[in-house]
Amino acid sequence: MKQIAAIDNCLDKALVKKLLEKQAQQKAKGDEVIFLLPTKRAVIEMKKIAGDDIEAYAWEDFMLQQAAKKLGVKTTQAGGVPGPAPEPQLLILLYSCLKNQLKEQVSELWHDEEEKTQATEEEAQQEVQQVLNERIAAFLALLLKDLIALDEALMDVHSVLDNLKDIKNLEYLSLAWNDPAKLKEAPPSVRRQVLLYRSLPEVYEQFRKQCEARKIAHKGQLWRAWAENALEWFEAAPGDYWIVAGLSELSRAEIEVLRKLQKAQKLQIYWESDVYYHEPEPERKLPAYKDWHPIGERLRHFCNSTGAGEEALILGNSLAQGTKDFYFVSVPMASMQAHLVCNCLRGKDEIAHALGLDPSLTTGIVLVDTYLLPVFARALAQENPSISMGIALTSTPAYQLMQAIFQLHFNEQWRVHKIEMQKQTDESQQPLSSQASSAVSDIGAEEMNAKEPKERRVLCYYYADVSAVLTHPYIYSLLNTRLATEGVSTHVHAQDLIQLFLKQMTAARHAYISKTELTRFAEAAIEAVKANKQQLSDAECEKTKDIFTTLINELFDYWKQGTGTERALQMLKSLTTQLLEVMKQEESTLAQLNASHLEEIQKILEEMEYLLEEVPEDTVAVSLGFFRGLFQQMTYDRFIYSDISPDSNTKIHLLGLSESRLLSFDQLIFVTANEGYLPAETKFHSLLPYSFHASSALPLPEEQILKTTQDTYRLLHHARKVVMIYVDDENYEPSRYLYQIEDELQVYNKNIQLTKIRVAPPVAKAKPEEQLIIEKHEAIIHSIKNYLENKGLSPTALDAYLSCNLRFYFSYVLGFRREEEINDELEDNEFGTVLHAVLERIFGYYKGKEVTQAELHKWLSPTIEDESEGGKGKPIIASFVEEELHKRGQNNEGSGLLAKVALEALIERFLKLQIQEMNNQQWKIEALEVSMENENSIVLPVDVPGVGHVKARIKGTIDRVDKRTDLLTKEDAYYVIDYKSGQVKAEKLEIPKNKPLSLRDIFSYQEEKSNIDYSKIRQLLIYTYLYLHHLRNHEGREELPARVYAGIYSFRNMTEGLLLLKKQSVWDIQQEEKELKESLEAVVKDMLDTSKKIKKVEDERHCKYCDYKVICQRKIKESSY
Repeated sequence: MKQIAAIDNCLDKALVKKLLEKQAQQKAKGDEVIFLLPTKRAVIEMKKIAGDDIEAYAWEDFMLQQAAKKLGVKTTQAGGVPGPAPEPQLLILLYSCLKNQLKEQVSELWHDEEEKTQATEEEAQQEVQQVLNERIAAFLALLLKDLIALDEALMDVHSVLDNLKDIKNLEYLSLAWNDPAKLKEAPPSVRRQVLLYRSLPEVYEQFRKQCEARKIAHKGQLWRAWAENALEWFEAAPGDYWIVAGLSELSRAEIEVLRKLQKAQKLQIYWESDVYYHEPEPERKLPAYKDWHPIGERLRHFCNSTGAGEEALILGNSLAQGTKDFYFVSVPMASMQAHLVCNCLRGKDEIAHALGLDPSLTTGIVLVDTYLLPVFARALAQENPSISMGIALTSTPAYQLMQAIFQLHFNEQWRVHKIEMQKQTDESQQPLSSQASSAVSDIGAEEMNAKEPKERRVLCYYYADVSAVLTHPYIYSLLNTRLATEGVSTHVHAQDLIQLFLKQMTAARHAYISKTELTRFAEAAIEAVKANKQQLSDAECEKTKDIFTTLINELFDYWKQGTGTERALQMLKSLTTQLLEVMKQEESTLAQLNASHLEEIQKILEEMEYLLEEVPEDTVAVSLGFFRGLFQQMTYDRFIYSDISPDSNTKIHLLGLSESRLLSFDQLIFVTANEGYLPAETKFHSLLPYSFHASSALPLPEEQILKTTQDTYRLLHHARKVVMIYVDDENYEPSRYLYQIEDELQVYNKNIQLTKIRVAPPVAKAKPEEQLIIEKHEAIIHSIKNYLENKGLSPTALDAYLSCNLRFYFSYVLGFRREEEINDELEDNEFGTVLHAVLERIFGYYKGKEVTQAELHKWLSPTIEDESEGGKGKPIIASFVEEELHKRGQNNEGSGLLAKVALEALIERFLKLQIQEMNNQQWKIEALEVSMENENSIVLPVDVPGVGHVKARIKGTIDRVDKRTDLLTKEDAYYVIDYKSGQVKAEKLEIPKNKPLSLRDIFSYQEEKSNIDYSKIRQLLIYTYLYLHHLRNHEGREELPARVYAGIYSFRNMTEGLLLLKKQSVWDIQQEEKELKESLEAVVKDMLDTSKKIKKVEDERHCKYCDYKVICQRKIKESSY
C-alpha cells in the first residue's frame, strides 16, 4: 500500500485508508476488487493514490453501461457508449404512441364503425390535432420524467397511470366519464383533458413495447432491470468484489441492488460521517437526542435500507471538535465575486490579508451557481486550476453562440431595397413580386441594362442579432486564427476589425442589414484598419478582406426557413468543428473548458442528425422550427461534466457541489452562498400529485435539499479554513447554512472561530449620458405617415408618443419587439384578456337588450338555469373561464387552476357589484367589444405643413356601452365603459379643480406637468370619440344620445364601482367632441413636424419598464424608482 500522507490528493486520508484496507482484505481472498465512487474526479484522485492499475469507476455510469450491455441496448449516443437513449428520441417515440392512441380514442368517441364518413374522419383528426397542439411538448417531458421516476421507484407504472386517470376523473364530477355522448358534448378543454389522461395507460404499454423493439431504454428501465437481476448481472460484470463509497442520493432501485449484493457479500458500502450528526451537544443547547441532525438521520436510513449496518459509517470528529476558521464575506454585487476570489488567492488587498489563505495548501472553490464557471475559468487563467464540474450546457458560451445564430436566422426578414439591377444568383435577393422562400429567377437583359434603381426583396438580418453573433468570443478566436494562418495577424486583430465593422453598421442606422451591406461594412472596416495602420500592405489588405468576407458569408448563409434542416445542420457542424480545432491549439484551462463544451455541442448535432433520419414521416413535420425546438430540447437540463487537470500538482480546484463528493480540501471557498443557490431553488414538477410522491418514495424537492445539505457539510469535515461569500442586497438572502453554522455548529464546537467581513461597493465615476437624436428626414416622415394611414393610432400608441416619442418610433413605426418568453404560467395581460372574453360572453346574452337584477342573479345560481337559452349560472361561468384559459394553454391544474379560481371569484364579485349599482333600474347593453380597427377605424384628415394631406386613422376597441338612467338628470345617458384588470384610482380620472386644463393640454407633453398621468383620461376620451363616430357612420343614427359619459371598472378597486371621468363634475364628453378632434389633429401634426426631432424623454421615470432603454443608453438613478 502507498504511503497516503506522502501523496498530494483531495481525498480524506482516513477514508482512503479504510477503502485500501478493505481492498487488501479481499485481495487476500483472491478477489478482484473494483471501486465504485460517486464522481469521475473521485476516481481520478483514487487512482493517484492506489495507482492507475486499480479498477475504479463512477457509480452511475458504470451501472447503466453494464445494464445496457446485458439488455442489448443499442446506443444513439455519439461515441457508441451503451447507455440510456437521449431524451428527444424518447419524446418523439412517446409522441408517436400518444398520437396513435388518441386516434383510437377519438375514433371510438366520434362514430361507430357503420357511421364512418369523410366528414367525421376529418372531425376526428382535427380533435386529435387540437390535443397534440396544446403544449404537448411540456406535457410529454413531464410524463417521461415521471415514467423514469416510477421505474426507479420499482412501482407498477400501468397501475399508477390508471390511478392518475381516476384522479383526473374526480376533477370533472359533472361529467359521466364513460358516457361517450356526454363526453363529446363537454367543453372542448375538458374533453381533451379527459382523452389525454384516459389514453396514458395504453400509451405507456405501447411505449414500453416500442422501446424493446427498437433496443433502446431510459434510465429508469435500466435501474429496474438491475434491481430485478442484481445477483445474476453481478456475476457477468467486472470484478469479484465491489467497494462503494460516498453515494449521497439513492433511488429505491439502487437501494435494492445494494441490499441484494450486500446480503450476498458481494460488496461493501461506506459513507463519511461525523460525531456532530449523531450525538447531542453536551450542554443541551441543541436537541438532545441521537441522530438529532438531518444528515445523521439520512445516513442511518441509508445504512439500514441497504443492509450495510453501522460499520458502513466512517465516523470522524472534525466537525464536532476540530479547529476551524470560518469567514462570512458579503459582497454588494454578484459580479464582484470572481475578482474578490482572485485577489484573495493572489494576496492583493486587505481582505486577502484578513483571510490569510495559504498558497501551499489545497483550495477548493465551490461554484454552486454553474453559470459562473466560464467567468472563474477566465479570471483564474493565471492559476491554471483543475476543473471538476457539471455545468448546465445552456450556461456555456458554446450554447449561447448556437442560440445567437438560431436567433439571427429566425429574425431574418425579406425587405424591399432599391438596388441597381444586375444579374443575380444570390438566394438572399429576389423580385418583389415573388414569395420570400421561392427561388430567384434570372433578370432579363433589358432589366440588367437599366440604370435606374429597381425595388427588390432582399434577405436582411436584424442589427442586434448581427452584433450578438460577431462579438461572441469564439468568433473573435476563429477570425484571429484565420488571420494568423495567412500571416496578417501582426497588424490586424479580430476584435479591432469587428468593432470597426460594427461602427460602420451603427453609422448606417439601419434596423435590418442585407448581406450586400454586411460585405460593404466589412470592406469599409478593412479600409479603416489600413488607414490606421500604414504598415498594412495591399496584399495583406486583400487577404484580410477575403478572410473576413468569407466568414461573413459562412455565418450569414440563407437557411431557407421552413423548407428543411440539412443546410442549417451542416453549417452548425462545420462551425463547431472549426471552433474545436481553434480551442485545441491552445493549452490553457479556459481553452480546454471551451473545447469540452464544443465537443458536447458536436455530439448533440450528431445525435440530431441520427434522430432526424429516424423520425417517422407521419409523426412530425421536420421543419427549421422543429429543428430549433429539437436542439433546445436536447440541450435543456443537459449537464456537461468537465474534468480538466492541466497540472497534476495544482493546488486550486474549481468544482461543483455534486462533484465534491468524497473530496476534501484544506481551504474552502463557497461562491454565491445564498438561498436559491445553496441550496438551489427546487420546484415540484410532476403529473402525479405531491402526496403520491411523498408516500411512494418518488423524488421530492425536500430530498434534493437534504442531498445538498449532506454534500455541503461533508465538505466542511476536514477544511481548516472556510470562506463563504454571499451577495448582500435586497434580491438575495444569505444561505440557511450560514445561520446553521453560526447558531448550531459554533455552539457545539468551541474550537470554531467565526469572522464576518463586508466588502464595500466600488465607486465608479459616472459618465455623461449619450444623446440619441433622430432627425425627421424624408424617409422617416414617410414611415410615420405610412403608420398613421395604414396601421392607425391607438390610445396605447398615442400614450407612448406623448410619454417618449423615441419609444413610439421604435415600437410602433419600426416595429421593434422584445422576444416573448415561453412561460407555462398565465401572464398578467393574458389574465385580463380572459377576464374580458368571459364578461363579453356573459353580457353577450343581453346585447341590444335590457338587463335586470333578476337576470344577473341567475348567473350567481349554483345550478344551471335557462338551459333553453344556453344556460346561466356559476357552472356556465366556470366552463367559460375554463375554455378561455384552455385557448391560452392553461389546464385545470397548477397555475391554470389558480387562475381559474381567481377569475371565477372576480367575476362573481363583479356581478354582485352590477346588481348593487343597478338599484332596481333597467340597463340596456348597447354594445360589446366594438372593434374600431382597419376599415372601421376613423379617418382623420389632417393637412400638415411640408407634408401635405394625411389621412390618419384612429383606432381602438370599446369594451362595453350601456344605456342607463342619469342619477342627476333622471334622463337616459350613454356610458362608454372600459374594463381594467389592474388597479385604477378615482383621482386618475379627474381633472384637478385648481388646474383648469383644456383638451389640448391633456393631449400634449409638457415637462412641467410630466408627473401627472393623463393616460386613462385620454383613453376614455378616444373611446368615446370612436363610439360617437360609430353611431353616426356604422349604425346610421341621426339623433345622438343627449349625454355620453365614460368610465372604468377597476377589478383591483371594485369597491368604488364605476369610476367616471370627471371635469369639475361628471364629464359629458359629447359637448367637447369638436375640441377633442382638434386635439387629435394637433398630435398628428406634431408627429409629422420636421422641425421636431425624435429623442428620448428627459423625465427618466417614464423609462423604468421601457424595452428600449438599452438602445438609447438611458441611465436610471435609484431615486427614479
